[in-house]
Amino acid sequence: MQNAFSIRKPKLIKGKSVIVVDDVITTGTTILELAKMLKENGATKVYALSIATPLISHPIGS
Repeated sequence: MQNAFSIRKPKLIKGKSVIVVDDVITTGTTILELAKMLKENGATKVYALSIATPLISHPIGS
């Protein structure tokens, strides 16, 4: 997913907190890539909001 997104006007996010909204967080890759790019372009904080995540049918780490 690298280089899948771009920021047209970085000056609009510099020094700001940003909320990223995604419909479903499955692996977190979309949120992580967007957060990385936003921070690299001057966002001070990045928050993620999602409507759903998949059900986990097994314990994490097993």
